[in-house]
Amino acid sequence: MRQDSMTPEWEIDEFVKTWLLQHADGFRAGTMWLATGPLKTEVYEIAKIHRDLHDGGFSGTDSCVYDATLVPGFLDYLKDSPNEREIYDGVEEMADINKRQGTNYALNSWPKEAYGVGFDDAFMLGFANACYVAVKFR
Repeated sequence: MRQDSMTPEWEIDEFVKTWLLQHADGFRAGTMWLATGPLKTEVYEIAKIHRDLHDGGFSGTDSCVYDATLVPGFLDYLKDSPNEREIYDGVEEMADINKRQGTNYALNSWPKEAYGVGFDDAFMLGFANACYVAVKFR
């Protein structure tokens, strides 16, 4: 019996539906931010998030830390939204990691004003994807 080519052989579960909707919301928000005419340097910085994490990063489950001082317009755009980025002291955070893990990473490994993005942050990956597309179309 021949299966109809329009019938999928797989099903999208609720987790995937939610992730896709959040990614789409991020892409839409990123497109709206791009329409405000942000600095090209900020667009490039956000596009790097897509490059770094679109497939989970090096390990497949990476989280990356970025310099908040390079993207003030982006951070202002998300301020007071559910997706606002938390800014933290990267130097203090690294010192805390060293203390907890008994490691000796350089304290300046992370920027002083930092924010993080994880491989599973669908909204941010969508937002960064919009910036990545814009950079590729320039």
